[in-house]
Amino acid sequence: MAIQIHYDDDLYLVQLMIKTLGSAVRLDLDPDLFAGKLVEDIDFIDGTIQALFRRLRESDRLLRRMEYLRSVLRAKHALVETIDTCLQPESPLHEALSPSSGRLRAIRIEHRDDCADIEALLSRGDEDDSDDGELVSHEEIASLLQPDDDTP
Repeated sequence: MAIQIHYDDDLYLVQLMIKTLGSAVRLDLDPDLFAGKLVEDIDFIDGTIQALFRRLRESDRLLRRMEYLRSVLRAKHALVETIDTCLQPESPLHEALSPSSGRLRAIRIEHRDDCADIEALLSRGDEDDSDDGELVSHEEIASLLQPDDDTP
């Protein structure tokens, strides 16, 4: 049985989670209560985005694939920005997150690299979309719509 993936809803929720996480890391939270949870959330979001990206990369015939890749790209950029905020020395949770800073840096690098890959896929996709081989030109449409001369 084939698995149906609901990219719209999955990507919406991931982007919403990143937005919430981005707001949270800017707050002056109690590190003892929230540092571990923030790292867990980043790990979950990282794994989810990677799984969605992997499936999209392998599904080159999926309808709306380019649109979904753009959404993944936005999510990856937002996650990188959130991780950058966590790693800044002036971040309220910087000290509490320092034991996880190596892992956070690795996630950030991986997503930055993926962003470059997605941008390349999107540019190739845009080039494919601009291929006029299967499009009907204005002249062809006009000739098809002209009445036949031999009709009574």
